[in-house]
Amino acid sequence: MANRTIDRRRALQLMATTGFASLAGCSGDSDTADSEDDGGDTETDDSDVTTADDATGGTTSEGTDEDSPPSGFETLWETELLEDSPSADQYTTATGADFLAVAVENVLYGIDTEEGTLSWEFSDGGDIDALAVSDTHVFLHHSANTGPGTVYAVDQANGEKAGQRQGASDRLPMLALSDYVIIPHEYQSFDDGLYVMTPDGGLYGSLTEVPGVKWVDGEGDYVVVGRWDSSDNAGVVGHDLSVDTGSEQRWTLPDLELFDTTVIDGTLVAPNEDVFTLIDIETGDRTDVSADTELSSQGIVSAGGLAFQMHQGGTLHAVDPTAEAVAWTTEEGLDSLTRLTSTGDAIVLRHPDHYLALDPESGEVLAQGGTPQEEPLSVTANGQGLYSCGTTITAHDVEF
Repeated sequence: MANRTIDRRRALQLMATTGFASLAGCSGDSDTADSEDDGGDTETDDSDVTTADDATGGTTSEGTDEDSPPSGFETLWETELLEDSPSADQYTTATGADFLAVAVENVLYGIDTEEGTLSWEFSDGGDIDALAVSDTHVFLHHSANTGPGTVYAVDQANGEKAGQRQGASDRLPMLALSDYVIIPHEYQSFDDGLYVMTPDGGLYGSLTEVPGVKWVDGEGDYVVVGRWDSSDNAGVVGHDLSVDTGSEQRWTLPDLELFDTTVIDGTLVAPNEDVFTLIDIETGDRTDVSADTELSSQGIVSAGGLAFQMHQGGTLHAVDPTAEAVAWTTEEGLDSLTRLTSTGDAIVLRHPDHYLALDPESGEVLAQGGTPQEEPLSVTANGQGLYSCGTTITAHDVEF
């Protein structure tokens, strides 16, 4: 698949809709970085260049731009969760198909996203520093003042504890798969590592006792673990959970340091300096796809079979792991972008005063609208809505 830039006509439509005055400054998932629009596309010939008047296509009798994106992101519901705002490091969210889990300090809140109601609260220990959601349960890691914490499996339906296991001393990632849950664990050597639970909280087996874990990702029976470069065991390691003994290490890519990852149909995708690194999670086969720029580490999401990464310089890359290529890029409409998330079917860009939804395949604008919270502690989504989370949870419609 050829790498393409979003059509200039569509970009001018977007700028005519959002207003040129709003196109100032660009930011990634949390930290901003200023960039400047060069005002033109040097890679197109004269036949592709249009003026703003040409692109907007005129106005209706009401003065509305005929080519404006459809309105969207109407507010579905709001739920007040807290009276006082906690710090960002004490606030964690995770979503399921019709469920939103919000952990604030030592309390877990279960929210039905279809109804917009707080279903239950759960607390049984110290502050919650990790969450994962499966089809039926929520998994949380309670920290402890000293020694290892505790991992709980909580039933989504009623908020009751379904099981528990020993956790870890430090903050480590968690991952919920269809048949397994990867949890933090402290081993007898007092090193933190990862363990495997079944979705109902039962014991499955050890995954890795090697210290230095920084992230975990996977799909189906395959799990990929990334280790710190300061560790003697730095690199990326693939595990198979389908074997009778519990898990088996299948492959290792030493001295490979990745930060942001997503898995799409058996391929892990991660920005890595000036390339996107693609890894087959079953075999460990690696392919590097050139990004033609130095990539920043600002998060990566997936939608429609593609991976999306926002470069700090103001470029959105769409990566096709099947074609092993960058499918398209755009630099238009990204100024003042503060967050990038995915509903599964669309990419959502949060600006200070509105949201934009992009079609994953083409980059076309599907909808624009909504009023974002000024300083949300988390922005997440599922197929039912986009959730801006702070003391109040606000759900926005994502049916475009």
